Amino acid sequence: MAKEFMDEYENEEEQLFPLEDEEGNVENYWRLLSFPYKGAWYSVFQKADPETEEEEDEVVLFRTEGEGE
Repeated sequence: MAKEFMDEYENEEEQLFPLEDEEGNVENYWRLLSFPYKGAWYSVFQKADPETEEEEDEVVLFRTEGEGE
């Protein structure tokens, strides 16, 4: 599902991010979009390899910061 959102990018690998959960497990996520809100930037991510049907429909939202912020 996330792949269809990535079609507009020349290099879809640039939109794939390894994210670590609370238990230290690392999984790859697609960045679906980023947007500004009240002076900060936010990004929406979806699992690259969902394990269940529920995970196929789930997204996570993070406030994103540049290096050193």
